[in-house]
Amino acid sequence: MQQLESSLIWQPEESREKIITALNYILEDGRPPRQFSLPATPDMLPDMDLRMYIDQGVWIISTVYTYLAYTDDYSILDEECSYYVASDDNSYIVRKSDIRDTVLDHMLRIMDFLIRNLDTEMGTNCLRALYGDWNDAIDGLGRTTDKGRDFGSGVSVMASLQLMQNFREMSDILRHTGTHTEKIAEYDELSNKLVAGLEKYAIDTNEAGERRVIHGWGDKISYKLGSWNDPDGTARLSTTSHSFWVLTGMTERDPSMKDVVMKAFDAVVSDYGLKTFDKAFPMSIRDKAGRICTITPGTYENAAAYVHASMFAIMALFTLGESRRAWDETEKSVVISHENCTKTAFAMPNSYCRTEEYDIDGDSMGDWYTGSGTVLIKELVKFGFGICPDLDALTLQTPAVMPCTNAEISLTVKGHPICVKYTDTGAGKRRFVIDGKEALGEFSPLMNTQKLRIPTDLLSDGTVIEVID
Repeated sequence: MQQLESSLIWQPEESREKIITALNYILEDGRPPRQFSLPATPDMLPDMDLRMYIDQGVWIISTVYTYLAYTDDYSILDEECSYYVASDDNSYIVRKSDIRDTVLDHMLRIMDFLIRNLDTEMGTNCLRALYGDWNDAIDGLGRTTDKGRDFGSGVSVMASLQLMQNFREMSDILRHTGTHTEKIAEYDELSNKLVAGLEKYAIDTNEAGERRVIHGWGDKISYKLGSWNDPDGTARLSTTSHSFWVLTGMTERDPSMKDVVMKAFDAVVSDYGLKTFDKAFPMSIRDKAGRICTITPGTYENAAAYVHASMFAIMALFTLGESRRAWDETEKSVVISHENCTKTAFAMPNSYCRTEEYDIDGDSMGDWYTGSGTVLIKELVKFGFGICPDLDALTLQTPAVMPCTNAEISLTVKGHPICVKYTDTGAGKRRFVIDGKEALGEFSPLMNTQKLRIPTDLLSDGTVIEVID
């Protein structure tokens, strides 16, 4: 889904087909599998990875929303898709479901599954981690010692923030379609509770009054990870929780959190980009943190420059108006800026590993394009050029600092081929010109840049939008 969210910018028809294909492999209860194989014949059952990672659905909701924002093709929501049924122990698929309904119905079931996994037991109203989220090495947060339960009340802060965004996205979609409008009030109420829970439990404060956004907490809030006092007694910083705090709008609620985020990012700087954590996880807390403790320190997710995490942090830097820093970190995160790093057939590695003990410096031991190259593409379009459509309009949020004097991109938005051109004339003041006519932007204090919002009905084939500094 993350790869489709990138490819739909240039290949909407092909990406639409793949979105629908993937939604045909959702389980009846609204849970998407981690992975699935396409059966060779219609009567074969697919192989599926049924480990209960909590975040599969949040990416689907956001990807379909982005597709609608770029294409205005609401017909995708009416496409009919099927479901599958898993065994009682969730270890394999037993049959294809008799139920068939629309893409929108599938999205509603996905939301219902996520809502059922909100932590009401401890009253945090945040999203339980279950088996884990995309940072799948941290698979300990969902564990419990309670008999008869597969998972406890432990929470993934990042996935909780993504679900908060999903509530907004789904409400927006339902307002536009005029269907299932009773869900909007439900989503708004749950979102408010989730935000309150995040503000109360996800921000950890030390004795000096310093704050940080934790990565998550274990069953019954018995321990925290990425906190001032992790189970090994270490103060540890998580990059992704701070990144998504910014990207989901939480810093707009409390702008003072910008300093908290920037201090966290300062602590994870490396020659290869921003690291996942400032300190590696040791084996001594494997029962709490999970598999990440078995990963060599300084490699993969365990305190290395893991590009998937780095890219989201760079997006957060752009969002916070730190565009010069964002460009610097982007350069460090791509292979062409390093002589000694691993180079592969893909655009970039997914991690740059560094650990003196094993003489590792710049090696990438495994690549995953979806977590590196495809996120870089999204970042360059949404924050580099600043092209950010929603369901009503196209917002242009070109950063205050650009790494060049001229740049140009052509793509299709709302069904219309458009061109965005950037020119630095040295004037020291930003202007917007649409098809030769001046347009008035609005300054965003958070992003430290002029934004221009163009309603959908003002876009036409061949629209040229100029950003002139």
